[in-house]
Amino acid sequence: LQKNRRRLQKNLRRLQKNLRRLQKNRRRLQKNRRLLQKNRRRLQKNRRRLQKNRRLLQKNRRRLQKNRRQRQKNRRLRQKNLRRLQKKRLQFQNNRRQLQKKRLQFQNNRRQLQKNQPQPQKNQLQLQKNQLQLQKNQLQLQKNQLQHQLALHLPRLQPMLHLPYEHLSAQNSIPQET
Repeated sequence: LQKNRRRLQKNLRRLQKNLRRLQKNRRRLQKNRRLLQKNRRRLQKNRRRLQKNRRLLQKNRRRLQKNRRQRQKNRRLRQKNLRRLQKKRLQFQNNRRQLQKKRLQFQNNRRQLQKNQPQPQKNQLQLQKNQLQLQKNQLQLQKNQLQHQLALHLPRLQPMLHLPYEHLSAQNSIPQET
């Protein structure tokens, strides 16, 4: 009986020991479960953060590229505007030179005009000369008309004159009728 009692006590102690170990293991398991859940949540959170960061990174890259393109475009525009400005400046200088040239030309023309002011005596002489030339031209015209009439009537008068028509026309230089 004592032996049985000791065995029973021994078994009871072992049982208690096992029970404590079981409780300890259960607590450890619960703790591990909580830690695992916590870690899962942390991992999900980290994943979401990582995705968010990736999206932000892509967005930033695109923005950077856009900014780079804009800077290049702005640089080209600045260069174009600078060239246009230089061209306009050159044009302006050319126009100014042209204007100075025209001003000088105008002054020269004015001086020339003052120099070439009408000279009454000279003009009077030219007028008389012109009138004389006009009279001379009129006389020449009358002479030509008379020669023309003579040439018209000459074939009838030729037999009376006993002179060939060609000889007379060459001598008097009568213009032929057209």
